[in-house]
Amino acid sequence: MKTAFLPLILLILYIPATSQQQVLDVSAPGSTGGNYGSVRFYDPATLGSKTEEKISYSDIEGTPFWDDHWNAAHLFMKNGGVVKVDQVKLNMYTNDVHYIHNGMELVAEKGSVSKILLFKGKDTTKILSLFEYYPDYSNRNVVNEVYYRVLNFGKVRLLAYNKMLISTAPYDPIEGKSQKSFFTKTYYAISNDGNISPLKSLDHSSLFSILYPDPESEKWLQANRNKLKNEEEIINFLNYYNTQHKK
Repeated sequence: MKTAFLPLILLILYIPATSQQQVLDVSAPGSTGGNYGSVRFYDPATLGSKTEEKISYSDIEGTPFWDDHWNAAHLFMKNGGVVKVDQVKLNMYTNDVHYIHNGMELVAEKGSVSKILLFKGKDTTKILSLFEYYPDYSNRNVVNEVYYRVLNFGKVRLLAYNKMLISTAPYDPIEGKSQKSFFTKTYYAISNDGNISPLKSLDHSSLFSILYPDPESEKWLQANRNKLKNEEEIINFLNYYNTQHKK
């Protein structure tokens, strides 16, 4: 899947307050090159982990993971604290956080991780992506939370949920089976000062049904020939919008 490198400043923005849990590592990782004070990392046992159930995907084409590679990550716990793990994968089909600890593949307790800061491989100087845990607005019949990818930063942010689904092809008499494949459907949301609203589609009317339109924003869109028709255009506009609406 498409990935993006985010500024190292994210490490500063998402350091949580100190909790009362046992400290695993009290100094900020020197490899990040950042000077942002002391960061406390906690033992992976605080994830409420369980042994990964061996669900077979061998008969399904593709992968359920956002990235099929194991990447280092900082896992921000819902009850406070950060867990530093060397090998993490995000399963977008089950919305589970898989990780390796003491040579075993484990799955974090559902809902225990509120944010996932993924690095590229083992290189903690290169941020791959940031995910945050919010309600699944793609399914009104089921009340659960899923991982949205954060696409920009500031007061107003664009979030993307890459929902993993399975399609089944018509029965193939030669193969003697109906081939199943993973596919992704993307849903969007807007975080406005922490308030999350589903974004029906990537267009002007949908975006401005959530934000308050103003003449200056319309002038900027016209001057920059921005139609708000795709991720890039909306991100560029929100980066402008956030500089004008800091409060």
